[in-house]
Amino acid sequence: SLAIRVALAHGLGQVATVMIFEGAAVPFAHVVQAGVPILTALFSALLCRQIFPAPVYLSLVPVVGGVALASLLDFGFAWLSFAAAMASNVFFALRAIFSKAAMLASKDEGE
Repeated sequence: SLAIRVALAHGLGQVATVMIFEGAAVPFAHVVQAGVPILTALFSALLCRQIFPAPVYLSLVPVVGGVALASLLDFGFAWLSFAAAMASNVFFALRAIFSKAAMLASKDEGE
């Protein structure tokens, strides 16, 4: 069910977040995890066919640039930590989509 998907995505996101700290500092984790809205918008379009207005996507451009710049300039950059951070982003973006689907489903059932 949707609740299991939400819980699974949340749990895997937490596991991936903990893995980040194997080779990176806390600030690096927070910088890379700022990319969750980007993946949420992407997955919303691909999985739910929900297309947002252009200004929404344009507002994400500074986030992408900031995350890329901060990641590349981090002296403690480690590919394993970056991969774990991106996995965390994927799971948390999916959690957001599954949560929204569960709320809409429960709203439909309540009517």
